[in-house]
Amino acid sequence: MESQVLQRYDWIEREVWEYVERGGGFVLGICSGTQLLSRAVNLNVRGLPGYSKGLGVLDIVFEPLIVTGPVRVKIINETWATRDLVGSELVGWQAHTYGKMSILSNNVQVVGVSHVLRHNYRNVRIDVPTLIVSRRYNVFGTMVHGILGSGSPIIRNIFREIGVYDNKEIMNYYRDYHEKEWIGKGGVNPRMSTRIITVASTLTGEGKTLITSALAFCLNKAGYYVGIAKLAGDIRDLHPGLYILDRPFKPWMSIKLRWGGGRSLGWVNLRDVLNTVESLGLDALIVEGVMGF
Repeated sequence: MESQVLQRYDWIEREVWEYVERGGGFVLGICSGTQLLSRAVNLNVRGLPGYSKGLGVLDIVFEPLIVTGPVRVKIINETWATRDLVGSELVGWQAHTYGKMSILSNNVQVVGVSHVLRHNYRNVRIDVPTLIVSRRYNVFGTMVHGILGSGSPIIRNIFREIGVYDNKEIMNYYRDYHEKEWIGKGGVNPRMSTRIITVASTLTGEGKTLITSALAFCLNKAGYYVGIAKLAGDIRDLHPGLYILDRPFKPWMSIKLRWGGGRSLGWVNLRDVLNTVESLGLDALIVEGVMGF
């Protein structure tokens, strides 16, 4: 939505709406994909313009709400996507700037709510709707990553909805994903061999993410096995680099930062991160700092 992609490529709206209204078409939106399916997203953060128009397939609007960490999602309503799941919890993570979802009509049903431990850079817990289903079309949207893997009960229901019941056939859909996983090379020297490159500055907005992404691009193009990580919890900054590397996000990419009073940000201790990247056989790990670190 921030890139104004729908305004620059108007054929996208025609293609998606034709597919949705055809009747048999199924659409799944994940995070920014759900935002694209919405009526609008309020981009009024850090001086950006106001509302950016979406496709309008889902009668929802998004407002700023920053969440960048693990969440537990409780299934609260039964639909074709959540069949036999009401009352259960799924574990995933969220990484977005515009995550406050407002429902505009009865055409949309909330089926899952995330319990968020930290939002807008504060350790304040809230519950927010994050899984929705259209009552008019075959459309499912989620703001939560990591809950649609090959063993996901939601994925099982989605495949059943389109007439796929054979588990072997379902696994074929995940072949490309597994090929792009982080795979250990084996035979790694027991001494630390992965080079660590740190990108730091004294303030935010000075280009750390740009430099991290550029280094990832250049090293990857030169044939090196490259990983990226973020100090502390704001994993949104890893998105450009992960697109470049064509690799999925993993918890070891968020390095835990500790300070006085037992407080911390991030997911995984530094030593565990280093052990992981060494076991993968990475040639280089690029670590993006946070403000003064």
